[in-house]
Amino acid sequence: MNPVAQTDNFEHVIDEIRELKCLYDSIVDDDKKVVMNRMFSKHIEGFIHKMEESYYKKIIQKKTMTQLKTCQEIEIERSYNTMQAFLPFVIAHSISQPPKQGVMEDTPTGDTQL
Repeated sequence: MNPVAQTDNFEHVIDEIRELKCLYDSIVDDDKKVVMNRMFSKHIEGFIHKMEESYYKKIIQKKTMTQLKTCQEIEIERSYNTMQAFLPFVIAHSISQPPKQGVMEDTPTGDTQL
């Protein structure tokens, strides 16, 4: 696919996302609007995260810190390095801590208890 066609296709997709967002914003029922907009945002954020992860694995990970060209590349590199360094400790800490008293938690049956 030539670069002009790719740009046109990308712009078309962005326009469709904007139109869909306007459709979600026009929902009359406020409760449904809130739920649908949260879902919309969550999916967009998930897509962005997936694309950043792909870019990190295919492009950034193969470069040294001095070869990174943009602030965004540097920020992605720092984020992934931080997660790789500290996430195992955060998970281990949260697993080792007993549940706090008075905090609601889900039971195996799906009921919520204090």
